[in-house]
Amino acid sequence: MAVYERSYHGYDGELTGTGNRILVISKFATRELFRSRMFCAFFAICFVPSVSFLIAIYLRYNLEMLTELQIPIDEIFIIDAGFFINFLQYPQASLSFLLALVVGPGMISPDLRDNAMPLYLSRALTKTDYLLGKLLVLVVLLSLITWVPAVLLFFIHAYLGPEGWLVDNLQLPFAFIVTSFAWIFTLSLTALALSAWIKWKQVAQITFFGFFVMSSALGEAVREIFGGWLGSAFSAFDSYAVLISYAANEPVPISMPPSVAIMNMLVLSALATALIFQRIRAKEVA
Repeated sequence: MAVYERSYHGYDGELTGTGNRILVISKFATRELFRSRMFCAFFAICFVPSVSFLIAIYLRYNLEMLTELQIPIDEIFIIDAGFFINFLQYPQASLSFLLALVVGPGMISPDLRDNAMPLYLSRALTKTDYLLGKLLVLVVLLSLITWVPAVLLFFIHAYLGPEGWLVDNLQLPFAFIVTSFAWIFTLSLTALALSAWIKWKQVAQITFFGFFVMSSALGEAVREIFGGWLGSAFSAFDSYAVLISYAANEPVPISMPPSVAIMNMLVLSALATALIFQRIRAKEVA
């Protein structure tokens, strides 16, 4: 073949779909996480509340096991919406916070520190694609320890429990899914925003932990001084507690209106998203 016939030609083949491009970013980020044995062990520990809850359901409806353990039937706990919230959703929310603390602050900072962002965005990737690829890792991991086991355990209990329990508590799976996603996006976007602005992972983790813990402490101080629910507006944990109780038709532990709790999470997520887009760019401006 003559040399002049080997001149450059633009690629005219089929392009990879946008969804697959996002999954490429998620795949390599997830692979990097599970290379760590410490992370694998911690991720397994995150399922302890779900497994414990499954054992509780089994014991609750297994008469032979109760007899062997010499547990009086009249002392058996009642599994209802409050039991799900207090012994499953709250522990899983705390573990999802710790998981976001471990994973989130290290998702974007290495790409910025090593000047890899221009390489990402020089491909057929947009800022939104890059963010969704990173966000998907956290959303999937946190979903696996929050609403996914909660919904599965709900239907397991509905199968083993008394007749009519499923119909009476049909709002619970929807409550688990909606409130879990609100909590997941709040944690994930905040962690990614800190990762985008703080190049050192350990510093970003300390900032992430301090932000949520100190805001809760500030809210507690405001409640002690002024009373009422105003202090709870500073705490993302209180916002989650209000949302899950309200969605499950359970007594709300804090008098804060659900609309304020929703607004808190939306504002925090929107602010974090804006901060992330400020840092994701194809070139550095001197």
